[in-house]
Amino acid sequence: MGLDYRHTCPDINDSIEGFKNEIYSHLDSLLNDSCPLFQGNEKNEFIETYVDDIYNSFEDNFESVRKTNEDMRREADRQIDNAESELSNANDDIKYLNKEISDLEDRISELENQ
Repeated sequence: MGLDYRHTCPDINDSIEGFKNEIYSHLDSLLNDSCPLFQGNEKNEFIETYVDDIYNSFEDNFESVRKTNEDMRREADRQIDNAESELSNANDDIKYLNKEISDLEDRISELENQ
């Protein structure tokens, strides 16, 4: 059956995009405060370059989060599969034991009627 939970990669991707937007916003504020004459496309391209550089510095961390997420999902699937297998085995055991009980009850009845 597997883990009954939505995939979280889109949430991780949204958070990463939010992180990039926060970097952009902070750099924009920093430049507005320190260099108010620095404006327009040149400023935006400058910020984008630094956003990319900063993000690239953290990218391995985000990939690690994605890997951990994938590993947790795989482990949850494995544990669920094992639990389902154990349940199936237990149900088989119950059927077998119920049959044994029925057979023993029939045997007791036979012995009582002798």
